[in-house]
Amino acid sequence: MPKQVRLRRGTTAQHASFTGADGEVTVDTTKRALVLHDGVTAGGRPIEMTGRRLFSATSNSLNTGTSAVSLFGTGQGSLVVPANFITAGMVLWARFYGYISTTGSPGNMTLAILFPASAAGFIKTPPASLSLGMFMCEAHFRCAVAGPSGSANVRIWAMFANSSTGVPVFYYASDDIDLDTTPSIAFDVTGQFANSGQTLRIEQGTLEVVR
Repeated sequence: MPKQVRLRRGTTAQHASFTGADGEVTVDTTKRALVLHDGVTAGGRPIEMTGRRLFSATSNSLNTGTSAVSLFGTGQGSLVVPANFITAGMVLWARFYGYISTTGSPGNMTLAILFPASAAGFIKTPPASLSLGMFMCEAHFRCAVAGPSGSANVRIWAMFANSSTGVPVFYYASDDIDLDTTPSIAFDVTGQFANSGQTLRIEQGTLEVVR
């Protein structure tokens, strides 16, 4: 039977009063992160991790178009980050791609980054040439101040490329929001059309932590 190595572990609150041995590595179960200790500093120092994928989605379809639907669909992982997971300087990066097919005028398209009691998004009127076009979108959430009176900047951009002309059309929006980072936070990006009669299909979506 293969051997297993298990590190000592505890919550962020438990780490705050814990001083590990010099060179010891423990697991912060609240932040899902490794912590390096020096034998002196209580709480140690979190080991920075880049490109940590929290969620990887399967394909998802939005056919009727007039209701906001998650662009992630279902997949592996969770779109809910635990309490006190978000720290100052942390970036959550959502990205996904797919295609749009229309049978009529899609009207305004809404893309929104959503949080509990907070929302940031934008509404644009896409050109008629969006029919059967490729769709790519990225959304960035960057925490400026963590805590009960936290704040963050959110940005979202999208590119639509007409399948016949190949000419891309870009949309971009940026907003600053107030956000309590201490509870667990649901992160989502939704899309919808003003008019029915089109399909928004997402082939792949991911949510990652970057620095």
